[in-house]
Amino acid sequence: MVCCGLALLLVVGPLTADPATLGRVQYTTPEGWAAAEEGGAVILAPPESEDAAPLAAVLYPASELGEATFRAWFDAGVTEALAEGVRVVEEAPVEAHEGNGLSLLTVVRSVQDAEGAGRVLLFHALSDGDWAAMLMVVGPDGEALAQHMEALQALIASLDFVGRTPPGPVAQPPPTAPGEPAPVAGLVDGRPQGLFVGVSVLSGRPAALLFMPDGRAYHGFPPGGLNAVDWARLRAEKGDLCGAWTCDGGVLRIQWNDGNVWEGPLEPTETGMRFMGKAYGAARPADLQHLTGTWEGTNSTLWLNLGSGPSVTQINRFQVSADGSYRWDAQTSASLEDVSAAGESSAAGKVEIDRLEVVFRAADGSASRLTLARWDDPSILILGGSFYFRQ
Repeated sequence: MVCCGLALLLVVGPLTADPATLGRVQYTTPEGWAAAEEGGAVILAPPESEDAAPLAAVLYPASELGEATFRAWFDAGVTEALAEGVRVVEEAPVEAHEGNGLSLLTVVRSVQDAEGAGRVLLFHALSDGDWAAMLMVVGPDGEALAQHMEALQALIASLDFVGRTPPGPVAQPPPTAPGEPAPVAGLVDGRPQGLFVGVSVLSGRPAALLFMPDGRAYHGFPPGGLNAVDWARLRAEKGDLCGAWTCDGGVLRIQWNDGNVWEGPLEPTETGMRFMGKAYGAARPADLQHLTGTWEGTNSTLWLNLGSGPSVTQINRFQVSADGSYRWDAQTSASLEDVSAAGESSAAGKVEIDRLEVVFRAADGSASRLTLARWDDPSILILGGSFYFRQ
């Protein structure tokens, strides 16, 4: 399957940027790419260039899940896609997301064929609960994926099921007070505790793992913040992201509630740990001295909104002075079908740092409470589950 996909780079059909369908799956070919149907699947490829590495994306028809779970279907599909004689040399954890009413799974595998040639495979799947579909991207190395990442993100964002009505925006529930504080992150006697943050391979957003000292684990940033981790709420609302961890003999094992198991050597690093092929930095508390300065970050729903769903992108820039005063400027753009809008807003006031969270208290009395942590790079801040960069 890998070799055939790459060979079709030379024989794909005419360029198109119009929406198209493959059975129950809807997709849009990235601008300038070529597409051709082969053996019931669609092969998509960027134009050949001396400056860009060869790459191909294979979109498969949707399958009915039946009695199988989405995760079991995904794991079976990834295994089946690895041709006989192909050896996996490095694998990252499967990343689970939800967006626009769909469940999403993504994983990257570095493989080697029988002749010793290397490949990087990216698998992305979507499901509405009844049906599931998968996209496989094949490139010679990680650099090839990075070169075409903007087009790949556009392709993935366009995937949907034909005739499905995406839900409208969902209001986020307010933080709840009950709970227990997350411990300060670090390795204690070679065992993880607290929040560790890596970088998502595809979206570039923070990917978090929270380890509680008694063996509980959570995949992501708890919606109620880190000062009050309400485990009962997490189990009720995000049960599939909860699990239990053990670490014995330098091997970390996480048994997730959905039945998935992550297991592999835990390698200590200067800033955190490396686990299952991904580096994670220990998220540490930040004080006013570290927060002082100018920071910029972007929050966007475009990555998770598939098809024609609404999207909102906000570019945030804030400045904090040594006395705790701040100014926050935001530029927001939103789109829904054929309607788009843009706007700007500003706020000023005082910041209050409360352990692992920060409160931006504006002069008009309004306030925003966000998770706050330092990362392994002093020029990067983790605020509200997003990366902010020192300017």
